[in-house]
Amino acid sequence: MAALYVIEVEPEVRAWLELLSGKLYRKVENYAELLAELGPHTPMP
Repeated sequence: MAALYVIEVEPEVRAWLELLSGKLYRKVENYAELLAELGPHTPMP
């Protein structure tokens, strides 16, 4: 398995994440994991 890319979370983003419901937080977390795995190879929306 290739190394994961590092995602730096700014304090403002961390504060926003803390306000999300559990369901939305998990959705954001899933996308962040995908980004960490694929890095610049992440497909465009």
